[in-house]
Amino acid sequence: MTLRIFIVDDSDPVREAIKSLLRSDPNKWLVCGEVVDGDDAVERAAEAIPDVILLDLSLPQIHGSVLATKLRDAIPAAAIVLMSAQDPRLMRQLADSFQVEHCLPKSNLGSELITTLENISRKRPRSA
Repeated sequence: MTLRIFIVDDSDPVREAIKSLLRSDPNKWLVCGEVVDGDDAVERAAEAIPDVILLDLSLPQIHGSVLATKLRDAIPAAAIVLMSAQDPRLMRQLADSFQVEHCLPKSNLGSELITTLENISRKRPRSA
């Protein structure tokens, strides 16, 4: 099953690095959309119907915590993976406070993103 991934991050290099990692196995990962800020993230993500939303915690105009809540309400079936350059312990506390199960330090995306996505994929119900 191919996991549909939507990226919300204002950094071009981060988005490009993520897409490069995901190209390693196009049968497993499909980037179904991306946005650079929170302004139209909920609407665009809802249209894309992602399985996973990679969400930057620090976005212009709207904080990732507010956006995470809006995305979870709009697309409850999508897993949200919070990404940040902040201290990992603080990030985990923030993620817990707004009920986001997955979080990754941006410094570890290269080493942990695929593993996180594989874990999410294993937990997803299989379609008939």
